[in-house]
Amino acid sequence: MTIFQRTLISVLSVFLLFTFTLFRPELFVRHPSGVWLFKLIVFAQFFLLVFLFGRRQKVYFWSLLLLLGVGELAIWAYAHRLADGQRRYARGHHFFHEVVDGWDKNLIQYDPELSRFDSVLFYTLKPGVQNVTFKSGFEVDTPIRTNRLGVRDDDNSLDNPVVIVLGDSFTMGWGVPDSSCFASVLERKVGRKVLNAGVSSFGTVREYNLFKRTKRDSCRVLVIQYCINDQPENNQLRAGTFKPSSRESYYEAVRYNALTADYYPFKYLHASLKAYVQRLFVWSSQAAAKNSKPTQKVSRQFPYEDSFFYAVQQIRKEYKGPIVITCLNPDTTSPEIMDGFKAYLNRHSLSGIYLADVSDVLTPDDYFTLDNHINEKGHRKVADRLLEVINKYKLL
Repeated sequence: MTIFQRTLISVLSVFLLFTFTLFRPELFVRHPSGVWLFKLIVFAQFFLLVFLFGRRQKVYFWSLLLLLGVGELAIWAYAHRLADGQRRYARGHHFFHEVVDGWDKNLIQYDPELSRFDSVLFYTLKPGVQNVTFKSGFEVDTPIRTNRLGVRDDDNSLDNPVVIVLGDSFTMGWGVPDSSCFASVLERKVGRKVLNAGVSSFGTVREYNLFKRTKRDSCRVLVIQYCINDQPENNQLRAGTFKPSSRESYYEAVRYNALTADYYPFKYLHASLKAYVQRLFVWSSQAAAKNSKPTQKVSRQFPYEDSFFYAVQQIRKEYKGPIVITCLNPDTTSPEIMDGFKAYLNRHSLSGIYLADVSDVLTPDDYFTLDNHINEKGHRKVADRLLEVINKYKLL
């Protein structure tokens, strides 16, 4: 075999390894050992790349390996600098936001120390957690406490709550202390018992199923926080195709989460490369979309407001009192969603539903720098707007 042939085989082998880790990471989560195999391959592919280009000279080999190490450290340091200094307008902010959000994030619902599988809800937070620290990316480092229902509140709030708040990670209080969640802030402002029943990534359908597990007789106000990513789940309910995911799907998600939550050698170089490749695909797909004809959708889709209020009508079967609806979206909260809700309510006679639009008060500074959730200041603004609506319509 000639030198050229051996070199070609080596190049193709390294390319194949990068292809699997960048484009098919899901292949490694079908078995627990696959997680360790993925981490090993990420290290091996960079090491082999250095070996391939520096094998003829040892000095050159070690220089390249050192260069990769410096690059790994530089990515970590700059991302840490952006997060720690709240430099959301600094050079490279958007790219590092994509790196952290896509490949350096610990999803609490798939963290086995904090969550567990549920046959109806897919998962809940583990009941009775006491001050277990939840870490994700560069900005989230908070203690988590849960009650016996498996939501981020105390057991006392489960008994005769006057206000119940349903929602996803925004309501749960991703990245902020228990006392800073807008449900907790609202509780202090109204002086009445408020139950924070938010669970990360829940859509309105699972929020409804969780609501049925609460003591609702004392509830005088129900708050529902909507997020734009609730639409797929709500659409399935509207189409009659919604069903809980399986236990195996949950544990595959837990293993996939380990790929993004844990650190391993060259993780940040790999994450940066993945973010850059994704950008290239987005650019190419956008260019292709401009020149292509629209295709017919196979699955039936409903407008987001139609599927959402269909889910709200299911909640109405369990609760007849006033409902306050707000919307919080990743990275920024624009008014379009709430405008759609207003238009829907104008077309349909649904009584006892009130909208708390926060799009006019939330600014980029109310979000974390690299993470896409609202910070403590944002939670205070949401609580203030909810209080305005509650007081305006004398709901309590």
